[in-house]
Amino acid sequence: MQQYLDNVKVKLSDVDGQKKTLQGLTKEKNQIVSDAKQFFRNLANKIKTHDSYTQAIGETLGIIAPEDTSMQSINDATPEFWLTALSDHIRVDWKKGIFDGVKIMSKRGNETIFTQLNTDNYSPYEDTRKNLVAGVPEMREYQLIYLLDDKEVGKPSAVKSIVCNL
Repeated sequence: MQQYLDNVKVKLSDVDGQKKTLQGLTKEKNQIVSDAKQFFRNLANKIKTHDSYTQAIGETLGIIAPEDTSMQSINDATPEFWLTALSDHIRVDWKKGIFDGVKIMSKRGNETIFTQLNTDNYSPYEDTRKNLVAGVPEMREYQLIYLLDDKEVGKPSAVKSIVCNL
Protein backbone atom coordinates (compact mmCIF):
# COMPACT_ATOMS: atom_id res chain seq x y z
CA MET A 1 0.00 0.00 0.00
CA GLN A 2 2.84 2.36 0.83
CA GLN A 3 4.32 1.68 -2.61
CA TYR A 4 1.07 2.86 -4.25
CA LEU A 5 1.01 6.00 -2.14
CA ASP A 6 4.65 6.73 -3.02
CA ASN A 7 3.90 6.23 -6.73
CA VAL A 8 0.95 8.62 -6.53
CA LYS A 9 3.12 11.25 -4.79
CA VAL A 10 5.78 10.95 -7.51
CA LYS A 11 3.21 11.28 -10.28
CA LEU A 12 1.56 14.27 -8.60
CA SER A 13 4.96 15.90 -8.29
CA ASP A 14 5.60 15.23 -12.00
CA VAL A 15 2.25 16.72 -12.94
CA ASP A 16 2.90 19.79 -10.79
CA GLY A 17 6.27 20.29 -12.49
CA GLN A 18 4.73 19.94 -15.95
CA LYS A 19 1.97 22.36 -14.98
CA LYS A 20 4.52 24.99 -13.97
CA THR A 21 6.47 24.43 -17.19
CA LEU A 22 3.33 24.82 -19.31
CA GLN A 23 2.25 27.93 -17.40
CA GLY A 24 5.66 29.46 -18.07
CA LEU A 25 5.48 28.59 -21.78
CA THR A 26 1.97 30.04 -22.00
CA LYS A 27 3.11 33.27 -20.36
CA GLU A 28 6.05 33.46 -22.79
CA LYS A 29 3.75 32.82 -25.79
CA ASN A 30 1.30 35.51 -24.62
CA GLN A 31 4.14 38.02 -24.32
CA ILE A 32 5.40 37.21 -27.84
CA VAL A 33 1.87 37.67 -29.26
CA SER A 34 1.45 40.95 -27.38
CA ASP A 35 4.82 42.24 -28.65
CA ALA A 36 3.97 41.24 -32.24
CA LYS A 37 0.60 43.00 -32.08
CA GLN A 38 2.25 46.16 -30.79
CA PHE A 39 4.93 45.99 -33.51
CA PHE A 40 2.32 45.73 -36.28
CA ARG A 41 0.17 48.48 -34.77
CA ASN A 42 3.17 50.79 -34.73
CA LEU A 43 4.06 49.79 -38.30
CA ALA A 44 0.49 50.44 -39.50
CA ASN A 45 0.48 53.86 -37.82
CA LYS A 46 3.82 54.69 -39.45
CA ILE A 47 2.50 53.65 -42.88
CA LYS A 48 -0.64 55.75 -42.41
CA THR A 49 1.43 58.88 -41.78
CA HIS A 50 3.43 58.51 -45.01
CA ASP A 51 2.74 61.24 -47.63
CA SER A 52 1.80 58.78 -50.39
CA TYR A 53 -0.55 56.69 -48.22
CA THR A 54 -4.10 56.36 -49.60
CA GLN A 55 -7.23 54.56 -48.49
CA ALA A 56 -6.74 52.09 -51.36
CA ILE A 57 -3.27 51.22 -50.03
CA GLY A 58 -4.71 50.82 -46.54
CA GLU A 59 -7.41 48.45 -47.83
CA THR A 60 -4.86 46.44 -49.84
CA LEU A 61 -2.60 46.07 -46.80
CA GLY A 62 -5.52 45.29 -44.51
CA ILE A 63 -4.83 48.36 -42.38
CA ILE A 64 -8.31 49.76 -42.92
CA ALA A 65 -10.93 47.46 -41.47
CA PRO A 66 -13.76 46.37 -43.75
CA GLU A 67 -17.11 48.06 -43.29
CA ASP A 68 -18.87 46.70 -40.22
CA THR A 69 -21.98 44.90 -41.37
CA SER A 70 -22.57 43.08 -38.07
CA MET A 71 -25.49 45.31 -37.08
CA GLN A 72 -27.13 44.62 -40.41
CA SER A 73 -26.56 40.89 -39.87
CA ILE A 74 -27.95 41.13 -36.35
CA ASN A 75 -31.01 43.02 -37.57
CA ASP A 76 -31.69 40.31 -40.18
CA ALA A 77 -30.99 37.31 -37.92
CA THR A 78 -33.74 34.72 -37.61
CA PRO A 79 -33.51 31.92 -35.03
CA GLU A 80 -33.27 28.35 -36.28
CA PHE A 81 -34.92 25.78 -34.03
CA TRP A 82 -36.28 22.23 -33.88
CA LEU A 83 -39.14 20.72 -31.88
CA THR A 84 -39.18 17.23 -30.36
CA ALA A 85 -42.17 15.74 -28.56
CA LEU A 86 -41.05 13.59 -25.65
CA SER A 87 -43.20 11.72 -23.15
CA ASP A 88 -43.28 14.51 -20.55
CA HIS A 89 -42.28 17.70 -22.43
CA ILE A 90 -41.59 19.40 -25.73
CA ARG A 91 -37.90 20.02 -26.31
CA VAL A 92 -37.04 23.20 -28.22
CA ASP A 93 -33.48 23.04 -29.55
CA TRP A 94 -32.13 26.27 -31.04
CA LYS A 95 -28.89 27.69 -32.46
CA LYS A 96 -27.38 30.34 -30.22
CA GLY A 97 -24.74 31.88 -32.49
CA ILE A 98 -23.54 35.29 -31.23
CA PHE A 99 -26.74 36.00 -29.33
CA ASP A 100 -27.42 35.89 -25.59
CA GLY A 101 -30.60 33.85 -25.90
CA VAL A 102 -34.10 33.70 -27.32
CA LYS A 103 -37.59 34.73 -26.37
CA ILE A 104 -39.95 31.79 -26.85
CA MET A 105 -43.56 32.44 -27.80
CA SER A 106 -46.22 29.77 -28.08
CA LYS A 107 -49.86 29.12 -28.64
CA ARG A 108 -51.67 25.85 -28.12
CA GLY A 109 -55.03 24.28 -28.67
CA ASN A 110 -57.51 26.89 -29.86
CA GLU A 111 -55.49 29.93 -28.71
CA THR A 112 -55.39 32.61 -31.42
CA ILE A 113 -52.47 34.76 -30.28
CA PHE A 114 -48.92 33.94 -29.28
CA THR A 115 -48.01 34.49 -25.65
CA GLN A 116 -44.51 34.69 -24.25
CA LEU A 117 -43.64 31.32 -22.82
CA ASN A 118 -40.19 32.21 -21.52
CA THR A 119 -36.71 33.44 -22.36
CA ASP A 120 -33.87 30.97 -22.62
CA ASN A 121 -30.12 31.46 -22.66
CA TYR A 122 -29.05 27.84 -23.14
CA SER A 123 -30.50 25.40 -25.63
CA PRO A 124 -32.53 23.26 -25.29
CA TYR A 125 -35.62 24.71 -23.65
CA GLU A 126 -38.15 22.30 -22.13
CA ASP A 127 -41.85 23.15 -22.30
CA THR A 128 -43.38 21.07 -19.51
CA ARG A 129 -46.89 22.54 -19.63
CA LYS A 130 -49.65 19.93 -19.57
CA ASN A 131 -52.23 19.83 -22.36
CA LEU A 132 -55.20 22.18 -22.01
CA VAL A 133 -57.48 19.11 -21.92
CA ALA A 134 -55.92 16.09 -20.22
CA GLY A 135 -55.60 13.07 -22.46
CA VAL A 136 -56.51 14.97 -25.64
CA PRO A 137 -53.67 15.57 -28.13
CA GLU A 138 -53.15 19.22 -28.98
CA MET A 139 -51.31 21.24 -31.59
CA ARG A 140 -48.67 23.61 -30.25
CA GLU A 141 -47.03 26.36 -32.26
CA TYR A 142 -43.74 28.03 -31.41
CA GLN A 143 -41.95 31.15 -32.61
CA LEU A 144 -38.60 32.48 -31.37
CA ILE A 145 -36.76 35.78 -31.61
CA TYR A 146 -33.15 36.40 -30.64
CA LEU A 147 -32.10 38.40 -27.56
CA LEU A 148 -28.95 40.49 -27.28
CA ASP A 149 -28.30 42.54 -24.13
CA ASP A 150 -31.86 41.68 -22.99
CA LYS A 151 -33.35 43.29 -26.11
CA GLU A 152 -35.14 41.59 -28.98
CA VAL A 153 -33.05 41.69 -32.16
CA GLY A 154 -33.46 40.35 -35.65
CA LYS A 155 -36.63 38.93 -37.09
CA PRO A 156 -39.04 36.42 -35.57
CA SER A 157 -38.51 32.85 -36.70
CA ALA A 158 -40.91 30.94 -38.86
CA VAL A 159 -43.74 29.35 -36.86
CA LYS A 160 -43.22 25.63 -36.22
CA SER A 161 -45.90 23.23 -35.03
CA ILE A 162 -45.97 19.93 -33.17
CA VAL A 163 -48.69 17.66 -31.81
CA CYS A 164 -48.32 16.48 -28.25
CA ASN A 165 -50.18 14.69 -25.48
CA LEU A 166 -48.63 15.73 -22.19
